[in-house]
Amino acid sequence: MHSYSIVADVAMYLATPKRLVRLTKRLSFCTLPRLNEFIKIKNQSLGDYFAFLVVQITHKEDGVPELWIHTSIFLNGRTRISFWPEEELDEWIASYEEEGWELQSDVENRMFREDDGSMVLDFCGIR
Repeated sequence: MHSYSIVADVAMYLATPKRLVRLTKRLSFCTLPRLNEFIKIKNQSLGDYFAFLVVQITHKEDGVPELWIHTSIFLNGRTRISFWPEEELDEWIASYEEEGWELQSDVENRMFREDDGSMVLDFCGIR
C-alpha cells in the first residue's frame, strides 16, 4: 500500500520532428520528482515502456507544483529529446487520453530539432 502525499500538475510533451503535443494530468507521488529524474507513466493499453525525464519544475504560489516531462535519449554524450514515430503518435495520444490525460495542444514542432538543437534543453541546461 502506497501513501501518496505530493500532488503535481504534470505536462507531458510528445514530440515528432513535425509535431509537438502537450497532455496534462494531475498526479500524486510519494515524493516530488526532481529535475533530471525519470518517472514512469501508466499506460495500460499500449504499455508503460518509457521513462519520462523531468525537465522543469515550477512551484506556484497558492498552488501545486507543475512538472514538465518528455522522453529522452542519451546520444554521443548528450541527453536529448526522443522523438516518437509520426505514424504512431495519434495512437499514443489516444492511449494517454484513456488514462485521463487531457490534450492541451497539438501544434507544429518549432521547439525541438532533429539536429540536436533545442531552445528548451539549452534553457534547462540539459545537454
